[in-house]
Amino acid sequence: MMNFDLATMIESKRALRRRLAERPIAEKLALLDKLRERTVSIRGERLASNAMLREQESPYRTKGAK
Repeated sequence: MMNFDLATMIESKRALRRRLAERPIAEKLALLDKLRERTVSIRGERLASNAMLREQESPYRTKGAK
């Protein structure tokens, strides 16, 4: 049964973050590889390889703009 107690959820997240932070870097990199593979299988090869954050121009006027 799922517990929706906010304090318990927050403490659980903190505990998970502590455990992940304690892991060796090689293990963290292996986890990252698994996440990438999962992303490829979910999104497809094309989307995963082109998934880069790109900054776009603001559609709003900024100070100094005419």
